[in-house]
Order: sequence, then C-alpha cells, then structure tokens
Amino acid sequence: MARIGCRFAAARVFGGAGGLTDVMTDFGRRRSRGSALLTLVVVVAAGLALQTVRHLPGSDAAGTVLYAIAAVLAAAALFPRLRPIAAAAIGGGAALAVEFAQLSALPGLVAERFQPARLVLGGAFDPVDVAFLVLGAGGGWLLLRALGRRGTG
Repeated sequence: MARIGCRFAAARVFGGAGGLTDVMTDFGRRRSRGSALLTLVVVVAAGLALQTVRHLPGSDAAGTVLYAIAAVLAAAALFPRLRPIAAAAIGGGAALAVEFAQLSALPGLVAERFQPARLVLGGAFDPVDVAFLVLGAGGGWLLLRALGRRGTG
C-alpha cells in the first residue's frame, strides 16, 4: 500500500493528481513553455545588464540569484509538464551542481578556451553563493507560480 502512495505522490509532484493518466491527458490546463521561455529571456537580459555594474555592492549576489532563477525557468521550459516545485528542484539542483563543480579545475579550463563560458560556469567556488542559489531557486518557484503554471506545488 505504501508503494501505491509513493506512485501517487510522484504523480502529484510531476504532473497529475490522478496518476499517469492525468499526466498524459491533461494538456488543456497546462500553459505552453512560451511564458517560461519569455521570462527566461528577460531574466538572462537582466543578468547580462547586471554585468555592466559588477563593481557595485550586491551585484554579485543579485547575479547569483538571477542565475538560479534562470536555471529554474530553463527546467520549466525544457519540461513543461513539471510542477513549479519540481522545476525549482531540478533548476536549483543544476545551479548548485555548477557551483560545486567550481571546486575542480574544469570550469576554469573551459573558460580559458571559451571566455563567455565563464558567465555560465563561474570562476571560483564561493560558499555564500550556495545560499543565494537556494534563494534564487525559491524565487524561481514563486515566479512560476505567479506565471500560472499548473499545480499548487
């Protein structure tokens, strides 16, 4: 019986209150990925504009939050059936994975070969960024809910 409960819990997080059938047939209530993509473009533009004022206090934190929000929106655009909470978990997890990858030499090596990659991969691990990434994932979740994505989570 617990196994059935897990199945329905997973179906609820990933797309339907009634199980897999709801997930597959519930096309009408879902918004297109267009709203997530359009919002992603705006967030990326804001992040790039923020690069022009990197010397100001707080700009690094704001950029990190925008980075996590962009990751959440990208997850929602790539997987439009996800509930906002699942998109936030996937996008936030991806952003955290990139941050922790900075503990290795790989992002630096990639950025040496292709400078714009530094905007995506970062330069050096900063433990404070972890908190801002979590904050940004939460902000992305709230943004998806505000956009009217399906579900309450």
